[in-house]
Amino acid sequence: MTTVAAVPVTARGLRRMLLPLALAQFICSFAGSNMNVMINDISHDLNTTVQGVQVCITLSAPSRPGSASSSWATRSSRESARPC
Repeated sequence: MTTVAAVPVTARGLRRMLLPLALAQFICSFAGSNMNVMINDISHDLNTTVQGVQVCITLSAPSRPGSASSSWATRSSRESARPC
């Protein structure tokens, strides 16, 4: 059996790890609130509702190149097109 030496945790080490995590949290929350404002503005520009804009974004996601659902939709349509 092998043993691993314990690495002491220092306050400086914790602060060094906390800064990138705090910045990532800030960026995510800023992006989320910014996206909500933009969807609201887009809905006013298009004279529709926020729900209508969100539905359009959701329905267009599978057709966007590079999206995870795009590769799933392509793969599933190829599989369903195969003869039995």
